[in-house]
Amino acid sequence: MPLNILYSLIPNNTKEICQRIIGQGGRCIFIGGWVRDALIGIHNPNIDIEVYDLPFQTLQQMFPEATARYPKFGILCLGNVDLTLPRKETCTGKRYNDFSITLDPHLNFADAAARRDFTVNAIGWDFCKQTLLDPFNGRKDLKNKQLQPISEHFTEDAYRILRAAQFIARFNFKPTECLLNYAQKMTTESLTFKHITHTYNIINQSPHSANALVFLQKIGWLETISQSVKR
Repeated sequence: MPLNILYSLIPNNTKEICQRIIGQGGRCIFIGGWVRDALIGIHNPNIDIEVYDLPFQTLQQMFPEATARYPKFGILCLGNVDLTLPRKETCTGKRYNDFSITLDPHLNFADAAARRDFTVNAIGWDFCKQTLLDPFNGRKDLKNKQLQPISEHFTEDAYRILRAAQFIARFNFKPTECLLNYAQKMTTESLTFKHITHTYNIINQSPHSANALVFLQKIGWLETISQSVKR
């Protein structure tokens, strides 16, 4: 796909947000699901933009109408657009949200993307340069429909297994051996009933639900999740 097509997919109001940020000396990199889905021809209305070279306080002043959805994570919500700051995450406990957060607007993209779960979710698109940033070869895995963890840090958050099951059900991604090995070391103990039922409903409504259930069976999670949903 020619990368200028990605630019054409961006709504005008989102382009205006980016231009305001650039005018203040910031840099906008589109990240996450919007980039992943655009590269495989799927429309995703929710846009995540990682803002570099500006402090969080400046973004808040620029967009007073925005909602600070998760201030700890440096996230501002403008309708269907989330503005986020680059950050590092350090695991501090066993619960899914037990992470210490360090916001750093001057972090390089590869270090910022290293906190993500899968390589296909760690692809960035630079708004100004109209270039892809792909430090973990996510585009290759996307082409091969492989779901590959970025690193062993994947095992620090059990919720990532539920995300894996969702992606398998929705996109027919294939779990790599690395993912299966990591997943078999993880348990559902830190997950809430809400997490599990939400994922179960997405799986059941997705075109490749059987593959997701096979994945959960392989890693030893299916029975536990099924019992939790039936309670």
